[in-house]
Amino acid sequence: MTVTIPLQRIFRVTLSLAAAASPLSSCHLITDCTYETRYASASGSIIENGSELVHADITVGANRGSLEWKSFDRTISGPSLMGHVLAIRLVRSDQPGISLLDLPLDPPGSPLISGGGLIQHPSEASPNLNGLYEIVAGGLASIELDTDISSQPRLSIPLTVTGKRDWFRPSNCY
Repeated sequence: MTVTIPLQRIFRVTLSLAAAASPLSSCHLITDCTYETRYASASGSIIENGSELVHADITVGANRGSLEWKSFDRTISGPSLMGHVLAIRLVRSDQPGISLLDLPLDPPGSPLISGGGLIQHPSEASPNLNGLYEIVAGGLASIELDTDISSQPRLSIPLTVTGKRDWFRPSNCY
C-alpha cells in the first residue's frame, strides 16, 4: 500500500517545524539575552638568573542581568617552588601584604601551585569577589606568595593587564 501525501501538506508541515524549532536555537529560550558580561585578564612572572621562578595568569569576570555571578580564575605555576609555598593572596600592588583574596594551594602532586576557579553568586558572601574587576582592570593587582625559603619568604608577582572588556552583551544573543 502506497500513501501519497500532497506536496502542499509536506511544505506546511516543514514550515511549521522550522518555525517551532527557531526559538529553540537561540538563547532567548534560556535567558532572553537579558544579561551582560565583563572580564579582565592579567599575567606576570618573576625571572631569577634568566629563568622563570614563578608565573601567574588570572581572569576576573562577572555577569549581570538574567545570569548573575562573579568569577576569579587563576593558574600559578613554578616548579622550583613546589612544596615551598605556604600561602597565596591577591593584593593591590600599592597595598602589599593586605589580602583582597586568599587563594587555595593545590594538593601535592598537582602540576600547579594554585589553579582553578572561584564563583560568587549574588546570595553568597564567600568568596568575596566584589571590586576585584576594577583592581585587575586598573592594573593594580599583584599576587603574593609566602614561602618557607629563608632567602625568599615573600614573593610578589606584579600583574600586567593582558585583556579586558567592560559590560557587553555576548555575541550569541540576538
